Amino acid sequence: MFNGGGTLAIAPGRITLTAKGFTRRATGVAEVVHTARSVTLVKARLVPPWFNTALILHSDDDKAAIAGTWLGARARLRAALVDAGFEVREVSTWFSTSDRAERRAEGFGDLSEPEASCSCRRQLDRPYR
Repeated sequence: MFNGGGTLAIAPGRITLTAKGFTRRATGVAEVVHTARSVTLVKARLVPPWFNTALILHSDDDKAAIAGTWLGARARLRAALVDAGFEVREVSTWFSTSDRAERRAEGFGDLSEPEASCSCRRQLDRPYR
């Protein structure tokens, strides 16, 4: 039986994602602790509402995780993050709730355009020949 997911705990200056069951076994990661002041909240427009919101976390020991939730919890999640002292950067995409949206927000084009139309990222990642 599939028993994945995890628990997200938000405290002042600290967000902890603790993996459970299948997720822990499949990834080998038990916990990701995010302490950076800024955090990215990704909203996917054309994804079903029960998993169209994601919080991207980065730990000090180079672990990363994406905590997904549904549309109805987005406002409460944002409020909890702000109350805990985090600077919430919201990114809108058409389809993806991955950290690719976060990387694009750091300087690779207009996020209001579909991801398929942004080929500049792939070209910049390739070595120059």
